[in-house]
Amino acid sequence: MLSAAQESLSTSQRKYGKGAADILEILNTQTALSDAQQERIRSLAEWRSARLWLLSNVGMMGRSAVAPWIKCRFHYHPHEVRCLL
Repeated sequence: MLSAAQESLSTSQRKYGKGAADILEILNTQTALSDAQQERIRSLAEWRSARLWLLSNVGMMGRSAVAPWIKCRFHYHPHEVRCLL
């Protein structure tokens, strides 16, 4: 979804540069890209939350089970969100 939105924005920008698209198309594709980025962040947060819930329910909530996540810092770039250890 994210890569499709990025490609769509690139296509719209090329079309706009050639006069084949208007500013409204650019704004719409930028909005779609922003929505896709937010959805990716939401999905990652839900996945991590579900994993913590699972670990807690099977009795694995010790420091060793959670430690890799505690050290995780998030790096935000307009085209990606990633965990830096």
